[in-house]
Amino acid sequence: MRPTSLHLPSSMIKRLDGLVKAGIYPSRAEAVRHMVSRAIFEDIALLNKLEDLRLKKPRNEGGHSVMVTLKMPVGLLSLIEEAMRVEGFTNRSEYVRMILANYVVKLFSRLQEEGNDE
Repeated sequence: MRPTSLHLPSSMIKRLDGLVKAGIYPSRAEAVRHMVSRAIFEDIALLNKLEDLRLKKPRNEGGHSVMVTLKMPVGLLSLIEEAMRVEGFTNRSEYVRMILANYVVKLFSRLQEEGNDE
C-alpha cells in the first residue's frame, strides 16, 4: 500500500474516532480504507446503472450536461449545506448531482425489482 494524505473535517474525524473507540475498526486508517473501498465499489455500481439508464433514455442533442436551475426552501438548502460540510463536499452542484443520481438509480432499481416480482 502507498501512503496518502487526507484532509477531513473535524466532525468526520470525531466520528471515525468513535468507530475506533467502539471497536468497529482497529484504527482510523483501517476505517478510512474500508469506507473508501466501499464507496469506490458503490460508485462503480452507480456509474454502471447510470450508463444503463443513458442507453435506455434519449439524450440531449450533444449528449452533454444540461444546466438546471431550481428553487428550494431556505431550510432545505441549509440542510443540504450542512450535509455537504459533514461529508466534506465543497461544491454544491456536485453534491446535488450525486444526491439526484443516487435517488434516480435507487428508484429505477426498485421499479425494476417490482416489475420482476410480478
